[in-house]
Amino acid sequence: MNLPQELFHKFMEQLNKCSDEEIIQIFNHEVGNGGWGTARASFLGALHEQLNIRKFDYSEIGDKGRLSFANKVELVGKTIKVIPNSKPKVLRGGLYKVKYIDKFKNGVKLIPLDNYIHPKGLEEFID
Repeated sequence: MNLPQELFHKFMEQLNKCSDEEIIQIFNHEVGNGGWGTARASFLGALHEQLNIRKFDYSEIGDKGRLSFANKVELVGKTIKVIPNSKPKVLRGGLYKVKYIDKFKNGVKLIPLDNYIHPKGLEEFID
């Protein structure tokens, strides 16, 4: 297993323990955050996968191939809704595209669509 796969699985294990509301809080923490690297790609891939596993309707912010981190969100039932006027004053990044490779058997590749700066707080998910 390569590093992106290992990190993805580690993040999935940790995110599996979170409640639905905690997943939304984690998502909102990423709004306006940037940065890019293997750990961030694996973390955002795992967060995206959590939305699918939990069967959230997240069509307002993305689909199976992309997610927007431009606005904070709230969970209404199983539907993720954008919170109006929640865009950060300085948006650094906010949108990424996911390309799944062999259902993560060969890793996960996230393609940044903006410039990113490493987010604060990601370290808490890495031992």
